[in-house]
Amino acid sequence: MVEQTITCPRCDFEQASSDECLKCGVVFSKLFPGQAGNASDHQRRHERPVGPRVENTSGKGRDAFVPPQIRGWNWGAFFLNFLWAIGNRTWIGLLTLVPYIGLVMPFILGFKGSAWAWQNNRWETIDHFKRVQRKWAAWGFAAVLLFFVGSTGIVHLMFWQGEPTSGEHLTSVDWLPQSATDISFYKKDGFGWIRNYDCLIPEKNFLIMAKKRGWEMKDEGPNYYYEKWHRNGGGASVHYDKETQRLTVHSNHR
Repeated sequence: MVEQTITCPRCDFEQASSDECLKCGVVFSKLFPGQAGNASDHQRRHERPVGPRVENTSGKGRDAFVPPQIRGWNWGAFFLNFLWAIGNRTWIGLLTLVPYIGLVMPFILGFKGSAWAWQNNRWETIDHFKRVQRKWAAWGFAAVLLFFVGSTGIVHLMFWQGEPTSGEHLTSVDWLPQSATDISFYKKDGFGWIRNYDCLIPEKNFLIMAKKRGWEMKDEGPNYYYEKWHRNGGGASVHYDKETQRLTVHSNHR
């Protein structure tokens, strides 16, 4: 017996002859009011003999047939790799979290991901599968865009350098104790900051300041002295003259 099918004029869904579309739900007699025969006439115009229906093989395991329509590169699997793998129940994608293997796994997922996702999950139709994978691809592109924008911002902040400022014989600055006077300085903020200054400050106040800043001062008789430099050239040297109560500091960060 030859099976007859009908194509819905609204959504182009092909199905067995019926008075109602199984996909969009339209009732053919309401879609063509006043036409004689209603659905029957429409069916006769569109029905045609067909062979056996194509089986939906999704979700039937690794040996299941993969339709050629869904084969190809999967951007969602490539960009979101292990997240995509969890969402599509393709557990082999978790290998992206393994050192070294994770370097090549995104490319394998991009190439084989669509086939694996079809075999590991039940999908309503090929169109349903494509819609979901397009969403994953959109999320993947958005994640990459956010990553590059964020990375650019971080690099900019890391290497940003402010304009240098300086002053001579100032009575006070907001980054030194109020007891400091006669302040001369050169200062530059940002990456590789520099802060050089000298000032007058009572010995008692200086020792409190040194303790707060982690300077382990050496008492060398008439002077206090501290110096610490790193291999990259950053560090600080601090000299305090007990007699004149003058503090001299050279510090930078690299």
